[in-house]
Amino acid sequence: RVWRYTGWIPRYLELFALSRAARKVLPRLTTPTRAFQHGQDELVSPKSGALLAGCPAVTLRTLEGSMHHDIAPDDRQTLLDALGELCSK
Repeated sequence: RVWRYTGWIPRYLELFALSRAARKVLPRLTTPTRAFQHGQDELVSPKSGALLAGCPAVTLRTLEGSMHHDIAPDDRQTLLDALGELCSK
């Protein structure tokens, strides 16, 4: 049923437009930011991590054992610890 997927096309185009806009403003980011990228991500390009790592305000951590829709148990704890640290500030 291919026609069921045609409705997704506009959403993907919006996502790509937002991604382009974010790349333009990322160098101006001054707020300290933590970003996590899944090491085995099958959807997000590793180039995204390189863009984030190039921004001085961003601390990037790669969750080596995780995929886009599946967070490995060790990585899950890493995320929970980071969230706990953020909430305690």
